[in-house]
Amino acid sequence: MLIHSSGQWIKDEISMGIAADAKNPAQAAGSLITYLRRYSLSAFANIAQQDDDGNGLEGNVKVMNTAKDDSDEYRAVCDLLRDSIDQIMEGIEANDYSHAAPAWFELSEDEKMALWRAPSKGGCFTTRQREILKSSEFREAYNAKGEAA
Repeated sequence: MLIHSSGQWIKDEISMGIAADAKNPAQAAGSLITYLRRYSLSAFANIAQQDDDGNGLEGNVKVMNTAKDDSDEYRAVCDLLRDSIDQIMEGIEANDYSHAAPAWFELSEDEKMALWRAPSKGGCFTTRQREILKSSEFREAYNAKGEAA
């Protein structure tokens, strides 16, 4: 169920089963719950998602590189985009979204996806910064400059 602050809401239901031959049923259940929750919400909001859990559920083992290689790749992306990252962080910390937003929205979608890593997984942005990057206030700061998001 998705409820808007105006009181309007939409609701839908979905169910799926876990394969009888799942090696770890508890892990499969957790993955399935996460997958269904995220994709249900993104469908309600009409937002496309990268399908990592779904690929894992289907048995596609190559979802990520090994931890070491992935970490090295992430550091390389961060190094390459360091100026933009610094501008974003400085603007957010100064509550000057009009300074931070252009640096974020001028990144390509691939660059944004490459940077979008949870802080618990070594991501460069804190949870608070990530919430701000997703906020309408942040988007509006960019649009206020007469630029398209």
